[in-house]
Amino acid sequence: ENILYATTTFGQNEPDGRGSPSGADMSMYIKQQHQFVKSLSSNVRDQLVIRPYPNHCHGQKQREQFESLMLKLKFDDNKYLVDSLLKSRLVVLDNIQTIFFEVIAYGVPVMVFHDESMWEFNREFSSICEEMKKLNMLHTSPESIAKFLSGIVDNIEGWFNTSEVQQLVERLRSK
Repeated sequence: ENILYATTTFGQNEPDGRGSPSGADMSMYIKQQHQFVKSLSSNVRDQLVIRPYPNHCHGQKQREQFESLMLKLKFDDNKYLVDSLLKSRLVVLDNIQTIFFEVIAYGVPVMVFHDESMWEFNREFSSICEEMKKLNMLHTSPESIAKFLSGIVDNIEGWFNTSEVQQLVERLRSK
């Protein structure tokens, strides 16, 4: 079993204001993806498998950008996302979009990091995000999630199966 980092990417020429990184924010978003990988301890990085965005054009470029970090990274080439999710001890995401809710539905441990200035949520979900932060399910920087993950890598299930995290997971499933 591994730790799956499932990434997202968007074109740098897409319009701003979609509620997700686009236009000028894209280079910062990619930089944060790389900072996450570079911030991981070698023990965690050895267990990490990166799943680039599946779009051929963006995904290939994204893989090449990760490879340029010269960190001997592993990549997930599985055609079916669900197979990769179900084989993972933990899924790390850099955003809260559809895949986040899919991982929650499958019951796979999940953590997210994202820059709050790039992602906008309605008031109700923003309050859930605050709860996620308190339980270390959501981090606002790549360094924060890397540090937390290094501390629990040998007991991810212990963290994820606490009653507080499981109560939140059940609330998210009911949404």
